[in-house]
Amino acid sequence: AASLLASVAGHGGISKYTINGIEYNGNIPYAPDAGQESIQRRWYPNPIEDFRSPAMTCNRAGDGLAAKNPTTYAHIKAGDTINTACSYFQRTWVHCAGPIMVYMANCNGPCEKFDGKGKVWFKIQQAGLKPDGRLNTCDFAQWEATQRGREQHGVLYKGWPVVIPQNLKPGNYLIRHEILMIELNPVQAYPNCANLEISGTGDSVPPEEYLVEFPGTYSMN
Repeated sequence: AASLLASVAGHGGISKYTINGIEYNGNIPYAPDAGQESIQRRWYPNPIEDFRSPAMTCNRAGDGLAAKNPTTYAHIKAGDTINTACSYFQRTWVHCAGPIMVYMANCNGPCEKFDGKGKVWFKIQQAGLKPDGRLNTCDFAQWEATQRGREQHGVLYKGWPVVIPQNLKPGNYLIRHEILMIELNPVQAYPNCANLEISGTGDSVPPEEYLVEFPGTYSMN
């Protein structure tokens, strides 16, 4: 058991989502599927180092290892904020986070029946280098994500706020948070996906030229 914990202690993912004061716990990695009710798709805390892997879609749920996708949704109005807390086994995130990207995909129906494959994802937020930052550095002061997290007492541990686009068309969506850890070579990806039911009066969806796919958007170079 000790060796197992040592092998995963440096990794992690999203442990909690908060919307308008309501908390939605993420899945517990490695615990059985049975009995876990969450808006979040199943995930492993281990990094994804091959950007061609089907796990790039939604982590464990993307590579087919999850028994089923969740049927629970978090309700949120377009224009409201979803806050996500990242950790590894309830401890603070210790990696150099590097850039953080947040994508969404319209499920066009029940998200539990949506596999997230193909060019369906559109980016709603990105945090990367500060204006005076350097490329390929692990200095906490250089990256918006890590500096912001440290100021909140623990990198990404107390939460990362993302605003749902105000004019987004109502419906069922997956939200996909992705942290890239640049401390090692190859770069490590930590994606997590969750179900959202969006309400509001918007009528916009991004056109096809703004949609990307996972895997397929990143190369190994």
